[in-house]
Amino acid sequence: MNSFHLDSSSFHVHGDYGTGTDDEVSAQSGLITITYGYSRDHRSDLKQFILDFIWSGDGDIPLYLRVAHANEVNSAMFGTLMADFHKQRQIDALFVADAALYTEDNLQMIVSFRWVSRVTATLTAAK
Repeated sequence: MNSFHLDSSSFHVHGDYGTGTDDEVSAQSGLITITYGYSRDHRSDLKQFILDFIWSGDGDIPLYLRVAHANEVNSAMFGTLMADFHKQRQIDALFVADAALYTEDNLQMIVSFRWVSRVTATLTAAK
């Protein structure tokens, strides 16, 4: 495999999704929070959750899947996801991700990886 592609997607759900537990218990048990949040598909009236994916660049074969909290921010997690995946696979390949990867914290985590990303146009350096 020459490359891996990293992205996430949010999914909205219909119905009542309450865990019935507090946040600390949920975090310890590994439960995710299905709740209202920023809706990429403009459905702020519905609760949602997120799936993080890494798939092969040579055939779109899913290699890594992670279910995440509804309000998780890609830019806060992409570096961690790449590092976790690399620990499991130990394959030297190019990681491809969108502009959410390009944060100072993420770049510190992936300094030894090969990667490519689009730099967001809102950065002063990009302007």
